[in-house]
Amino acid sequence: MTAERTVSLSFRVTPSFARLLEQAAALEHRSKTNLVETLVLQFCQAKGLLVDDLAVPLRPAHAGNQRPTRGA
Repeated sequence: MTAERTVSLSFRVTPSFARLLEQAAALEHRSKTNLVETLVLQFCQAKGLLVDDLAVPLRPAHAGNQRPTRGA
């Protein structure tokens, strides 16, 4: 199996959004890129959007950070 090459993606955000992204990534022990990728993949999975091999369940960075669901 050959590793897929990555592509560069660039977009502009406000300074406050950039700070929030930095804080959120640190909280989850992820890079900013990994956090954005994870969130977008979760959104796409919830909407039923599948692309190639990305249709796999995502694991949280730390299971201990998850909040219990109602009724659990």
